[in-house]
Amino acid sequence: MTIGTISPREAQTLVAQGAKLIDIRDADEYAREHIPAAQSIPLDTLPGGLTTRAGETVIFHCQSGARTSGNADRLAQAAAPAQAFVVEGGIQGWKQAGLLTV
Repeated sequence: MTIGTISPREAQTLVAQGAKLIDIRDADEYAREHIPAAQSIPLDTLPGGLTTRAGETVIFHCQSGARTSGNADRLAQAAAPAQAFVVEGGIQGWKQAGLLTV
């Protein structure tokens, strides 16, 4: 299974259509700042806490995109059988696109 990269705006659109947004950063990073729709599932706990079905879309993000890119195979496996993507630039890219965080 492969994992694609999408822009923050594309991710926002897919989340609005029901995609799951997963923040793979550590819990303390999530507590400091996160994307409102994101569910916190730290990388070291995956696939725990993540259940998916065929036909679903799962979008992963980290701080800058480095963790998601470096663990793309692991993320694709954790998301299976759903279609998986990573957010280009992570939460930093999200903010640069003018999208909200809390």
